[in-house]
Amino acid sequence: MAQSVPSMLSKGSVMPESALRLPPIQFPYLGNSGAVGLFSLLHISLAGLSIGFIVLAPLLEYLGIRDPFYTRLARSLVRFVAVTFSISGVFAVMMVELFIGLFPVSTVYIFQRVEFGTYVAIAVFFLHIWFFYAYWYRWEKMRAKSIKRHIALGVIAALLIVTWGALLDGIGSYMLTPPERDLAGLGRFDLARLTFLFNPTWVPLMLHRFLGEMILSFYAIGFYGGLRLLLPRLDAEQKAYYTRVMQFGIIIGTGLLIIQPLAGMLYAVQIRRANPQAYQRIIYGPEEWLVRIQFLLVGLLFVLSNWFLAPLSSNPRRARMLNGIVLIAAFLMILTTQQIWLRRAFTLVLILITLYHLSHILLRGDLPSLRRPGPWLAISVGFCAMATFLVMGVIREQARRPYTVYGQIEIHDESLPVSEFVRR
Repeated sequence: MAQSVPSMLSKGSVMPESALRLPPIQFPYLGNSGAVGLFSLLHISLAGLSIGFIVLAPLLEYLGIRDPFYTRLARSLVRFVAVTFSISGVFAVMMVELFIGLFPVSTVYIFQRVEFGTYVAIAVFFLHIWFFYAYWYRWEKMRAKSIKRHIALGVIAALLIVTWGALLDGIGSYMLTPPERDLAGLGRFDLARLTFLFNPTWVPLMLHRFLGEMILSFYAIGFYGGLRLLLPRLDAEQKAYYTRVMQFGIIIGTGLLIIQPLAGMLYAVQIRRANPQAYQRIIYGPEEWLVRIQFLLVGLLFVLSNWFLAPLSSNPRRARMLNGIVLIAAFLMILTTQQIWLRRAFTLVLILITLYHLSHILLRGDLPSLRRPGPWLAISVGFCAMATFLVMGVIREQARRPYTVYGQIEIHDESLPVSEFVRR
């Protein structure tokens, strides 16, 4: 009878390395990438909103010094983050555990190179949790003593969560465009280990993703206002409040939507310079259908937002005429996805018409109440914004295929023991 492993070790025998090798794990039905991707999207859908709301809360609270509307809205945003934190955290833990178990080679390789940055990110996140929950739980008591001190607490929480997101974007951008310098040979806590952040796509990714989170957050505010307006038995004060919430979210979200294509263009240019193969794969390769879906969703955002804004304009008839041009330009933008300069020209048309609508609304001052289609349009914009946010994340991940870390680790390398990969 064969001896057990403990008895062999107790007698001083050395177990051969082949006996220590475990076969790679294959997640059923979804596949390894699909399993990690699913929980990543579930986590990101809440985390993106949370970052945006945490950044907005102290700013809105400051505006609330003169207008209580903003204080009420700020508290609603903070309540949402506090309630959904545990759900988002569960998705994040499952995502990380699946990545460690299903991609052990990539996990070890990445951690060896960004270990110090990971420790910094963990420390920043724990600090953020303390400041954020102090900001939430001491809302009434601290505001009674000093509103500005309470706002300062929220600002610190916001700065910490933005720093945390920037560090994670550094790891994500490193996986697509790793710098030439190998960080594994540096000392464990050498500050030079943070140079993984300064890869070519880190800053454009941070800008693009942060704007995306803010657009998503404002459109979610509009979604919430529109949803509440569809509920029965609202009194006049509630209708006025939720109408203002809906209009505030859609108007500011659309203003940021005008800027986002420029940030996306900067990010795309940096990917093309640093990793032309990945760029070609995105635009002309097997993932080209995902890019078309992305521009379909972006086009829908412009169309739906302009339809929402048209009745608020000082010249609704002209606005409705321009909406026809918006629809045509969005359709042509989708058709010319691979003709980059044509696509950008049609995108510019969308930006200019949307800017026209916004300028007339801001010049008008007092906004009228919308009829029944308004809330439904706000809800549609909210769903479309979330879908756009998630699809853009999928495209970025698919650009690395067949690598997990571009040019360093291919997906099939996960079938090798970690020790064997390191020796290779």
